[in-house]
Amino acid sequence: MKSPRRAEQGVVLITVMIFLLLITVFSLSMFRASTTNVQVTGNMQMRQEALHAATIAVEETLSNNLFAKQTARVASSPVDVDLNGDGNADYRAQLQLRCIRTLPVGGNGCSSSQGTAQDGSMYENTGCVETDWNVRAEVTDITTGTTVAVNQGIAHPDVTPPAECPPRQ
Repeated sequence: MKSPRRAEQGVVLITVMIFLLLITVFSLSMFRASTTNVQVTGNMQMRQEALHAATIAVEETLSNNLFAKQTARVASSPVDVDLNGDGNADYRAQLQLRCIRTLPVGGNGCSSSQGTAQDGSMYENTGCVETDWNVRAEVTDITTGTTVAVNQGIAHPDVTPPAECPPRQ
């Protein structure tokens, strides 16, 4: 028995064309998904670099005790950070320093002003204070203009608190 070939001649061509179209659409969607993943990974890397630059700027500022005495000067001076070592700044950090409160420190908190009472015991109030600060670093990528902000809280012992520090609440 012979099968009718005339009726089947165009069906194979149409089926192959449909499969080629489906494979093309699938390939394009996979390419687009991989491109999106690369963009997301790049954004995460840039964010982590900016956070690292903010950490460097905050640590540089806090390693110098002038931040507690000259907050306006520190806040007005941006910190440039070079992460890749090429000699050019990659990120610029602008710091905002805010003293939250001042707490008296008892016991051995400050050795420079300790003394002995008449009964031989240590003074309870040493004259020292602990100032609590919020240091905010807003870091901008110099190339792209992307900005990331980081807040860091610290406690800083001091003999005399800055004038802008509110007393204990």
